[in-house]
Amino acid sequence: MADETADEIRDLTTKMTALALAGDRAASIGAAMTSAVLVCVCHDMTDEEIRDLFDLALGEARAADISAQKRGAH
Repeated sequence: MADETADEIRDLTTKMTALALAGDRAASIGAAMTSAVLVCVCHDMTDEEIRDLFDLALGEARAADISAQKRGAH
């Protein structure tokens, strides 16, 4: 279940962050955190799994932000 959930959060985060990149950095991180919350609500998860997913979501948002900065987006 953890691998499946990690794939789901990665997919959701990628989609939400792509939409948020048209805005600012806070929107990108907010979108990633929203995705993580949606996954947590939909799955019976342990506290450790939830923390791992939020770490993953934040990492994905930061990676997208860095990528956008390199492309010149603000």
